[in-house]
Amino acid sequence: MQKITKISKNNLETDKNVLGKNWNKTYNSYFSDTTNINLFIKACLPHIKKLNKKKIEILYVAGGNGLLGEKLILSLKKHNIKSELTLLDISQKQLDENKNPKTKKVLADILTCDLCTKFDLIIMRSSLDYIYKEKLQVKALKNIKKHLTESGLFINCCAAMPTNKDRDLADKIYASNKLIGKRHFQSKESISELYSKAGFKELKLIGKSNNMKLTEKEHIERYDFTKIEIEKIQKIILKSKVQPKNIKITKTGYLLDFIFPIYLAKK
Repeated sequence: MQKITKISKNNLETDKNVLGKNWNKTYNSYFSDTTNINLFIKACLPHIKKLNKKKIEILYVAGGNGLLGEKLILSLKKHNIKSELTLLDISQKQLDENKNPKTKKVLADILTCDLCTKFDLIIMRSSLDYIYKEKLQVKALKNIKKHLTESGLFINCCAAMPTNKDRDLADKIYASNKLIGKRHFQSKESISELYSKAGFKELKLIGKSNNMKLTEKEHIERYDFTKIEIEKIQKIILKSKVQPKNIKITKTGYLLDFIFPIYLAKK
């Protein structure tokens, strides 16, 4: 096992209710939803085909049980493209849920790992925000870039907000409660600069997944929220000086409407 950072250990603790068998059900089964998976694959396929390779090596970073990656390799097979999948995650419980003996499983942290190999395709979905400091997000992206072949692709479907103001408010909401843990989400305004700092020379929006609409109900299920946590978040939204487009107070709690753009980056 490679070194796991303090940030990642904290993420494991806050996500303890949904690790393993419960993961596919979290947030109304958003991450196992067939439509969301197919939207990601549809965005990826044209660019993977342009690699013009009969076999590609794929790394799925923070891949959990690997469902998205497994569906991708099945789709590639239909297009006569052979592939091998390596699944990287900080949770052994998540890795154990992948039952494909051909898939390599690596218990490691993208902030510190060195797999001593390079990949034609690296994929990630809704995971970069768990690294709540921008400089560490840059570090993670640099490490991803290091693991790419010269012609390799990095495709990331990130949890984001339309503007920096919405993003900053979402960050503040998550940082206000230890049950959730801190986050640093992306925004349409900031992502290009973030990738540039990591050394990526090309960034392109290639698609989008469905929005994820989170309410207090989802946070109750995932983090054991009580009325106190819900009211605290309502006050944070109410006191905000900005007029958020995707964050609202509701009669029963609140609504956080995350967008999920899919970006392709090259070295």
